[in-house]
Amino acid sequence: MDLDRIPRHFFKFIFWIALVVPAAAQTVNHPLDPLSAEELVATRDILKASGQFSNGTEFGWIELSEPPKKIVLDYAPGAEFPRQVHVAVIDYDKGKAWRVIVDLRAKKIASQTDLGVRQPGIIVADYRRADSIIDADARIKEALIKRGLNIPGKTTDTVRLRYYPVAIDNTLDRQTGRLMRILFSADQKAQSDTSANIEGLMAIVDLYAKKVIRLEDVPGAKSAPVPHDVFDAKVRGAPLTAKAIAAAQPDGRNFTINNHSIDWLNWQLRFSFNHREGLVLHQIQFRDGDHARSIAYRASVSEILTSYAGPNGYWSWAQILDEALFGLGHLAIPVRAGYQVPSNAVTVAVPVPDLAATNFVTDNSDLIYVYERNAGSLIYYDELDRAVHAPASELVAGFFVALGNYVYGLNWIFKQDGSFGFEAQLLGAIVTTFTDATTCKSCPAIAEPNDRKPAHREQSEQFADVLLPNLVGLGHQHWFNLRIDFDLDGVRNAVMETNVGTGHQSPAAKTPAIITSRKVFELAASAKRHMNHETSRTWTIYNPTATNRMMRVPGYTVMPGDNTMTILPAAWQKGPAAFTFNHLWVTPYRDGQLYASGAYPNQSKQDYNDSLFYYADKSSIYNQDIVLWYSLGHTHLPRPEDFPLISSKKLSVVFYPNGFFERNPAMGFTRVTRDPPPSKQ
Repeated sequence: MDLDRIPRHFFKFIFWIALVVPAAAQTVNHPLDPLSAEELVATRDILKASGQFSNGTEFGWIELSEPPKKIVLDYAPGAEFPRQVHVAVIDYDKGKAWRVIVDLRAKKIASQTDLGVRQPGIIVADYRRADSIIDADARIKEALIKRGLNIPGKTTDTVRLRYYPVAIDNTLDRQTGRLMRILFSADQKAQSDTSANIEGLMAIVDLYAKKVIRLEDVPGAKSAPVPHDVFDAKVRGAPLTAKAIAAAQPDGRNFTINNHSIDWLNWQLRFSFNHREGLVLHQIQFRDGDHARSIAYRASVSEILTSYAGPNGYWSWAQILDEALFGLGHLAIPVRAGYQVPSNAVTVAVPVPDLAATNFVTDNSDLIYVYERNAGSLIYYDELDRAVHAPASELVAGFFVALGNYVYGLNWIFKQDGSFGFEAQLLGAIVTTFTDATTCKSCPAIAEPNDRKPAHREQSEQFADVLLPNLVGLGHQHWFNLRIDFDLDGVRNAVMETNVGTGHQSPAAKTPAIITSRKVFELAASAKRHMNHETSRTWTIYNPTATNRMMRVPGYTVMPGDNTMTILPAAWQKGPAAFTFNHLWVTPYRDGQLYASGAYPNQSKQDYNDSLFYYADKSSIYNQDIVLWYSLGHTHLPRPEDFPLISSKKLSVVFYPNGFFERNPAMGFTRVTRDPPPSKQ
């Protein structure tokens, strides 16, 4: 992720909170309601009045500290509930960082924990300090000028800096400062920031010490002019047009949004929005007859990892935890109905608290979107001249986040038949780098005319593929981890794995039979599992204490979609990126254990032990309050068609009811119709 592409309106002391109504009219009615504008102002005032922080202190990552689950489940309308705020506090003068909890009810700081060697994710003040450090180092300016850049004044006035975390780099384990990695854009003239970086030049700065602690200045491929500027009409090419497809609902929408709750057909759920995770769903229920049945207590994206593979140290460090280090809510971007989302979408305002503003809040609307979409046919049965049919519609709730060169659409999908899922949409631009090569090195071996036999045409291209003369696209992976706290008809649940094989009904039988094998997981450590398409592997979360009249237990089955295997070495399987080593994880529910990479993975050391690997210990997960973590991965090998911008790629997973209902709950949407006469062509 590269922060030079963040819109400048983000460069303030900011934090995010989702609102359905204007801040002035918001009231807090539920323990999971986001912080109101009044509560945000109160947080600021409590921090200021405490007298515990110096002038060199900055605040960030401010969000609701959710109350323990038991308090929420026991809550009755009108009852009192706690309101606490999490704040990351960084004192640059003292070189220290704290986790601070502000108690809004008591109007005081409830706790202040010294983070020691741990570091909060990047905050806005880090960029400003990094700029001043780069400008003060004459070696960097000299190195850039030697590479052909024109820098008449400060470096940052004419050169775009790319701000990165130091990521997973064990060579920095002995460093105790607050670190940031800086790369430099090669194109000083382009309107868009899609240029490749200057090869061989990279700085690591200590924001506490206000200096460059490592400068890598080694020979690299020379920069070359390439047509990358996507704001240039010549680069985009001749304009093409297509007639718009309008999403119209003349009879009105089927959903309502009220007080952070969404009601759509038989679905009910709450939602919130925070700095780190962005959109979070709470208390997901489905109306089954007259009864609202619990499905999940909380669902969120717990981490995103972008993992690059490079031929040398210039890229080998680039394993970037986008959520923990930058914040999905912090970098969420506004959308417009009819443009980034369908014309029937409803968007939700997210004000941006700003200390420089007179009223403390700068409104930034349209960050969350909710809409219904046509999904074709849900049910269809045809017999002679009659048919039973139900059209399919889906509810989408999501947001877009700009993580440097990539833009992700993160969507939760709900369906009429009680199933739901998650969909990650990948957009934006690939990371490119310069090369001395002008053509694809491996391509001649597989092209005609060629006298080689097919067996001798196997070729490999290491790390990257040539897209244009002197330009390659770096191969990489995208990983998304979902954290879903299932509460199927209660908090005590279990998980079962199903594998499918074939056999024969008897030794004399010649026809194959489908044979299923099932295994119930007893311990979290045994539930670290991979997908297996050969056995059609699925996993079912169920309530072992609840059965229906047919003695079936109510469950939901995870139906995996496209996925991949991690490229990370086995030595990293216990660290912040542990979640990429298995597709499925199951852990006991523990208050505050919300993120697959842990609370503070920035600058993690080799002894880091706050990750999903350690959460999945030898604790029981049978008939317990459990959490399911699911990892979706995509290996992206850039193609010429990915340049200068990529077309949408989607990753998804679906959770289907399995024994949760006694029959298809969508049958009420069906209608019997007569087949229409054949159309005349």
